[in-house]
Amino acid sequence: MLVLLGALACGPSRLELEASKYVGEWLDEGGAVTTIEVQEREPVITSIVDYDGEVFVMESTVWQGGALVWSYNVPSSETYVVIAATSIEGDQLCTTWSNANDSGTECYTRR
Repeated sequence: MLVLLGALACGPSRLELEASKYVGEWLDEGGAVTTIEVQEREPVITSIVDYDGEVFVMESTVWQGGALVWSYNVPSSETYVVIAATSIEGDQLCTTWSNANDSGTECYTRR
């Protein structure tokens, strides 16, 4: 009985706490805003809106073992982009990205 009560009082898991770190609106270096929410205990990218108002089309969000990866299409340039979070600390989210023509790194700032 004591073991059961202890288990109920544990609170959120490590992965749930990790997921909550991503919640917010994130401004990338080019001015696009990525919105991340927690749904069913996992971070999910719910929208990406470019500086000029163009809405990017979300393809997928994958959260596995504490790693966050997402992909989207840019309608105006027909570009498919994949982004992987490499670190998150406070209000800074750093990533690697790739598309058919290029790849690189980029850090986002929480608004």
